[in-house]
Amino acid sequence: MIIGVHTTAHRRYAISKIAFAALRRTLTELEALGHQTYVVCGVSHPKSASIAKSFGFETVMTPNSPVGRKFDVVMHKVLERECDYVMEYCSDNVLDTDYSNLAHEAMSAGVPYWGLTSFYILNHRTKQCRLFKGSLSNVGRLTRRYLLDKIKRRKNFFYEHRLQRGLDASFNKIMWEVNKTRADYPELERPYIVDIKNEVSMNPYANFSQKNSLFPIVSLSGNFPELQQNENE
Repeated sequence: MIIGVHTTAHRRYAISKIAFAALRRTLTELEALGHQTYVVCGVSHPKSASIAKSFGFETVMTPNSPVGRKFDVVMHKVLERECDYVMEYCSDNVLDTDYSNLAHEAMSAGVPYWGLTSFYILNHRTKQCRLFKGSLSNVGRLTRRYLLDKIKRRKNFFYEHRLQRGLDASFNKIMWEVNKTRADYPELERPYIVDIKNEVSMNPYANFSQKNSLFPIVSLSGNFPELQQNENE
């Protein structure tokens, strides 16, 4: 399979470096399973572009706001090249080393729309960790090319340009409206995604710590080597 990767970056340079190191490692794992990959990263600042390029990613300059338009510009760029699946990723996340095997199984089975429904929320400064579960994440989400081509023909956009938040819900709404397709997802005992938050994140850690019953404190479990490396530096 050829996997085109959609991602963006905006400041938070230290976190972007961790996330993109994790993405490069994940793609290496997928390539070892026989897949081909390429990455298009939407950036708004030269330093973000430099970081993305240092990992071998193609970049496209686009304003950061509104975020919906930025995401849409990148998706159109991803689809300029040949691919079988599009994988989405964020510049503040890390995927578990077992993600690649799960994704490989889903793609080998021809699952049209697939993702993960829980993730850890990690405070970058204190390393406190919380649990989010119950809705489809765009991180690691896989979509067959033909579904996206149909959306492009019908609407010519994948994300509503006006949006600053709620892009995942909007994307799922468009997917259902055009393709009548819901995402498949594996039942996992723990999250395979870590979402790294700091005080300038669009949805900062404080927003979750104020809702302790919804986002309980947990111990981070799994294999996220870039986080371990960061702690040792």
